[in-house]
Amino acid sequence: MEIESMNSKHISIPIAAILSILFQFACIASCDAAPHVVLGRGAITPLFSNKEISLSFLKVDIKLQTTKYIVSCVLHLNNPGNGTKLIVGFPLWYASQNKTYSKFVRNKIHINGQRITFEETSRPMRSGNFLPCVDYLGGLYFGPRYFIREMRWYASYATFPGGQKTIITDDFELPYVSKDCFELYFLYGFSGLWSKKVERIIFTIDCSNIGGSANISTHFDTFKTGESPPETNSLNTLRMKTYKDLISFEIYDLSTSPADHLRISKP
Repeated sequence: MEIESMNSKHISIPIAAILSILFQFACIASCDAAPHVVLGRGAITPLFSNKEISLSFLKVDIKLQTTKYIVSCVLHLNNPGNGTKLIVGFPLWYASQNKTYSKFVRNKIHINGQRITFEETSRPMRSGNFLPCVDYLGGLYFGPRYFIREMRWYASYATFPGGQKTIITDDFELPYVSKDCFELYFLYGFSGLWSKKVERIIFTIDCSNIGGSANISTHFDTFKTGESPPETNSLNTLRMKTYKDLISFEIYDLSTSPADHLRISKP
């Protein structure tokens, strides 16, 4: 009896392993069948850390509409040293791990008044840098997860003259995932790859086309607006103003980590 028991125990181990593998493949297949769309993107950042140029000002205006949202960004970058040319990009926040994306309805980027063409690309994330993704499994939302994997970007070379301020404007439109999934993201955490803290960030959210500010919920990183941010949070000073059709935030002296983001969704 002891021999039979031991044999059956040895047989059950590979069967369990096989069942586990089959289950994982089923989950992957289910993920691949789910929608794969861009849920948002972030402020321009160097693809590799730069300790010379600082991001002094970021203004993000978000206009919510019924089927899409419109974003206009203005960034001020200061280069106190010699002129340099860098690879810079806009990080993309996308659904699932598939590399198929919805198309931007409008996508215009200007550096010091000159329109620049950015192309979609990727680079491996370094150890410790987490890529925020959103998983859809069988059509069900499972919330944000973080993967150390490739990061997708809109990237290009950009020249930063020495001893001058460079002004970058970014205007784009994106559709929502679906009528039933009103959710979008703006990644500001990768701004920490520039030198120093971000001196000032302004967000404005225009809700006039969706019935007013009472119809949305905003979330910075790990705490809801209106609550006191925990001491460990990177938001040092947050000023929030809420009106009937508009919500605004001002953040000062911001130290960021790659996962920091603003999420806008239904309450």
